[in-house]
This record gives sequence, structure tokens and C-alpha cells, in this order.
Amino acid sequence: MMFSMAVRHDAITVNPVGEVLALRFSDADYKAGTIEVTGAVKRDSLDVLHRMDYLKSESGVHILSLPSFGIKVRRRRRLSTKSGQVFTSRSGDVMEPFNFRRQWWDTRGEKWGHIQPRGFRKAVATLIERESGAVAASLQLGDSSDAATKNHYIARDKLAPYDSSTLDQWGTKRAAKS
Repeated sequence: MMFSMAVRHDAITVNPVGEVLALRFSDADYKAGTIEVTGAVKRDSLDVLHRMDYLKSESGVHILSLPSFGIKVRRRRRLSTKSGQVFTSRSGDVMEPFNFRRQWWDTRGEKWGHIQPRGFRKAVATLIERESGAVAASLQLGDSSDAATKNHYIARDKLAPYDSSTLDQWGTKRAAKS
């Protein structure tokens, strides 16, 4: 149950796994329907897993609007744990990113074997770009620029814009001059 919530939350926020696993209930504003991304789960120099209260860059700290189903996922999770962390190990500690990925690999099966957690990030970035533009997509991902989002996450649209009327005008003018 917790794993499926983590997958849905990862899909909603499109943040890297370490950032999703670092989310705390105190980062959420349920009335506003938002969550603030402020940290990541990492190993320190002594190989101890913990939540870092900072991200790689200042642009990584951002507030995301959650869809209504995302708010429901978080509320259910809040009722099922005593921890301040949204996603924890069985012992209540910070969840190991490798364990999340292993559960992902086990759950997806053969049919979805080609899907990686990073695929959520690409799919959501592409969807947001198509609906709201590259800047909105980069803000949702917490990227430093829309150029980075375009280069790494947004699928290139294979359909050329419908400009046959422009070409018809050019062709008609060319034919008239001949």
C-alpha cells in the first residue's frame, strides 16, 4: 500500500525518488493543496542514510500544486503512519531509495518492465509543456531553466505545425509569377 502511494506521489510531483522519499507531512498545506520540496534522502560520508534539509540547487526548492487525487494520497498516508516522514521503512526510518526502486522493479512486471521511475518525470513534463508551456513544466520539475527541461525531459513533438495554408499561399504566388 505504501509503495503504491509512493509511486502515485512520484508521478504527481515528478521529483527524483530521493526527493519524494524526503517529503514530510509538515511540507504540505492541505488547504492550499500544495507541497514544498525542501530536501532529499542521501547517504553521508559515513554511508548513513538520512534526510538532508537542502537540495542541490536553490531552484530545486519549490512549491507544487497537487491535484485532488494527490491530496487524497497524502491524507491516507498521514492516517497510516506515526512518522513525520511521508514514506518510511518498516522500522519507521527514512526509506532507502534502492528499496523503493526494487519494489518498483518487482511490481511493474513484464508488461511494464520498460518503464522507469524517471519515465514519470518525462511524461508529466511533456504533458505540462503541451498544456501550459516549457516554463511551467520546468517549474513543476524544479529545474534551473526551461532549457534543461526541454533538453532532458520534454518529448519532442513529431507532428509539424499545420502550415499548409502558408505553403499554399507561397505556392500560389509562385505559380502566378510563372
